Amino acid sequence: MQGYPLLGAEPRGLPPGKLLPEYLRDLGYTNRAIGKWHLGFYKRELTPTYRGFDSHLGYWTGFVSYYDYILQDKYKDGEFNGFDLRRNLTLARDLVGQYATDVFTDEAVRLISNHRETEPLFLYLAHLAPHAGNKGKLLEAPQEVVNKFDYITDPNRRTYA
Repeated sequence: MQGYPLLGAEPRGLPPGKLLPEYLRDLGYTNRAIGKWHLGFYKRELTPTYRGFDSHLGYWTGFVSYYDYILQDKYKDGEFNGFDLRRNLTLARDLVGQYATDVFTDEAVRLISNHRETEPLFLYLAHLAPHAGNKGKLLEAPQEVVNKFDYITDPNRRTYA
């Protein structure tokens, strides 16, 4: 997949072919994905649990807002807006209001803690934290965390820290 990143519900995705988690599954691994997918979702066969992952908690698009998991994006042909947080194929609306970095980190810790030490695990964790959110709220973080960096004068850099 070369070229411009996927947009919203664009009708393309990662081309067919065996991916790393599929090879690892053949070797006995359990494969978990958390966070950003951004490799296509216009048909189920492109989503994480159809591409070798046993589970996925995260979003399928390139970015969402940090607390309500809404994507707001504009394209030359219009807008693409919607809720984008899922457990596998099911919307995870129960997590609305919780900070994405905490949600994804907690899920990673839970999966690792509950995994049998004698069995191999592949965990793909792609945090939202290094990504901008929606226009108007590009960077979001809990205020108590932002306050720890009050020595950083630029407000955007302080939030990003």
